[in-house]
Amino acid sequence: MKNNFRSLFTATSITILALAGCMVIPVSAQKKGLASITRSDLQMHMDFLASDELQGRSTGEPGLEIAARYLAIQAEHLGLVPAGPGGSYLQYYNLVEKTYDRAGSGIIIGKEDGAKEVVRDPFYVFPLPGTDRIDFG
Repeated sequence: MKNNFRSLFTATSITILALAGCMVIPVSAQKKGLASITRSDLQMHMDFLASDELQGRSTGEPGLEIAARYLAIQAEHLGLVPAGPGGSYLQYYNLVEKTYDRAGSGIIIGKEDGAKEVVRDPFYVFPLPGTDRIDFG
């Protein structure tokens, strides 16, 4: 798998932007907009976004791009103003994948009696945000 690859905004990001836009729309327009949402339309969108064809929408996978483009088309259809670069509804960003040597990694846990135990698998260690440093307090 590539260490660096580009990904797209997720459904959550677009939803947040759409909801933020609702804050500046008069209440009467908001009520009209909410009244226009039908159960069948909402079910259709949810069925598509949750479908097996999107293969889980994992980061860096084709299903995520399909979902993002679908949401961009829906945003355009609703008349939302694009906020992405070049007037796009999509925003790209770089991701870095990090791995570790699973076989050679472990955690040494000190016990009260002075004995030490090495835990190799499974264990999960996450670096502090924005660093490669691990802090156990």
